[in-house]
Amino acid sequence: MATAGWRPLLCGAVLAAAAETVHHQPVVVDSHDGVLDTTLVYGAGRLALGEGRSVAARCYNGSVPGPHLRVRPGDVLRIRVVNALGEQTWANDAMNEFRLPNTTNLHTHGLHTSPVAPGDEVRVAIAPGGSFQYEYHVPRDHAPGLHWYHPHFHGSAALQVFTGGYGLLEVLPGRGVSEGALAALPALTLPIQFLHFNGEDSQTLSSTSILKLAMQSRDALIGGDRSAATRCARSRPGARRWT
Repeated sequence: MATAGWRPLLCGAVLAAAAETVHHQPVVVDSHDGVLDTTLVYGAGRLALGEGRSVAARCYNGSVPGPHLRVRPGDVLRIRVVNALGEQTWANDAMNEFRLPNTTNLHTHGLHTSPVAPGDEVRVAIAPGGSFQYEYHVPRDHAPGLHWYHPHFHGSAALQVFTGGYGLLEVLPGRGVSEGALAALPALTLPIQFLHFNGEDSQTLSSTSILKLAMQSRDALIGGDRSAATRCARSRPGARRWT
């Protein structure tokens, strides 16, 4: 799909109409009584592109994107990350060079929280078959907003993110805070991911190649669905609340 075919979708009126066209919405996991306690299993799978095509993917809980996690200011977010990837043989001691492709961790991109383990410590290394229990304390004065989570192990982060390893992390308004007229609108989540499908298994490409190809991408996923961009272009604008 040519770049010119989907870039106009970023205009609000057309993007809002995507509620009629996007078939896949991430599984939503909300906090309850001030706590969100969940497990993310990170493993290999296949991402269907339509027309009988698929590529190798690395994803959370078997889905691209992973679960949509929603917390509120003052909440405690507990995430147990389980690494279900297979054994690896590519070892390298250099911190920021391609290495240990099946070692992972988790980074909450945008959340204002402690960088000290068991919080958002990007130096945690979860080997294949291992797990790690994260715990994040959302500040009581945290602004509402839409963020995301993804692997951040130095050496394999690009490989893992650009093959499907990501999910949405949303901080909702504080309890008791009115959203006014917005609360009455149906919510639609549109995570947009840029990938490069070149008839190859993306999992076999090097981390550097995947980063370079993704930056030059002519393809996009909307809500994990490549064909949604084409369908959005044919839809009619309508009143929607979207993030």
